Amino acid sequence: MEKTKVPARVAAFDGLRAIAISAVLITHVDPDNLPGGQLGVDLFFALSGYLITSLLLKEYDHFGRVSLKDFYIRRILRLAPALMVFAVVVTGIALARNEPHAWGEFFAVITYTMNFVAAFKLLGDSMSMGHTWSLAVEEQFYLLWPLLLILLLGRARGWLMGATLALVGAGLLSTFALQVMGVDTWIIYFLPTTRVAPLLVGAAGAIAHWRGLPSWSARLVASPWIAVTALGLITAWFFRNTWADAWTWRAGVAVFAALTVLLIVHAIEAPRSLVTRILSLPPVTWLGRRSYAFYLWHAPVLWMTAGPTKSPWMHFMATFAMTAAIAELSWRLVEAPALKLKTRFERAGLPLRAEPSEPHAGALDWPSAKQGSAAQVR
Repeated sequence: MEKTKVPARVAAFDGLRAIAISAVLITHVDPDNLPGGQLGVDLFFALSGYLITSLLLKEYDHFGRVSLKDFYIRRILRLAPALMVFAVVVTGIALARNEPHAWGEFFAVITYTMNFVAAFKLLGDSMSMGHTWSLAVEEQFYLLWPLLLILLLGRARGWLMGATLALVGAGLLSTFALQVMGVDTWIIYFLPTTRVAPLLVGAAGAIAHWRGLPSWSARLVASPWIAVTALGLITAWFFRNTWADAWTWRAGVAVFAALTVLLIVHAIEAPRSLVTRILSLPPVTWLGRRSYAFYLWHAPVLWMTAGPTKSPWMHFMATFAMTAAIAELSWRLVEAPALKLKTRFERAGLPLRAEPSEPHAGALDWPSAKQGSAAQVR
């Protein structure tokens, strides 16, 4: 059983990001018609867990070690420039409007602690940059998972998959325990223990793929019927009222992430399949490539385009058009130049061009009042 060679960049991954951000944007505009679109964040987390782990394992294979310094520098260069521009601009607007807790929010954003601030409402119910909670979860994963992965590779390589799945189980069990104790869904929703399952299900998929899929398994995953079924189930799940569904947070997020991993591996194993080709269409990949900027700017644009006379469809189109324009500027003026600098910290001989998706595409998940929360995306 040979290790599977993963291409440096898979266009269909951008297609998955595009699906995630579209679902979340729709559910924020009209939660009644797409109440489960918030699971776009978990689609993103599964993809991120897969890609981060895949890149680390690839580096370990090539060099027998992982440079944590270079890894963290690459993450900073990918995330920090666009985030700082966003935080400064939105904080400036908030201060001009005399918004409460503007500086508190700024601090929570740049320290990647917004998930805890949101969970325990440390700055109140309504925040200008509350949607960055998912970016905080992602950075907490980036901080801890590489350390644990390196430790397991060096001292307990045979336990790598078992330890990863055990951590998935621990995350799900902790959520179940909190539910049994009567902890509010609002708190459970933002905690990293709730979101560790989709991240590590993605990581487990990368480990399995890195070790090499058995021929029968590779053929099964490459089947177009598997991809269509997984995509259909993910789409159907978006229409489920997940906010009030305890099972979704208890175990469903792991199942949802596993469906995402099936699509990820399918895109690699069957690059010419109909599903892969649809996910790789230029308009779709354009949106996926700019998903980080869409993540950052979609919320403030949503506030600006909101109005009592707008239909959900018109509100969505106005939000999408304005965010797309800002995202293109962010990509050209901020992100692309930072990515050029980032290549200096990519180790020679190792293709690291398969950019892990930060909470660009799915992490715009800030529950609305219609989903059972008192908080508003303002």
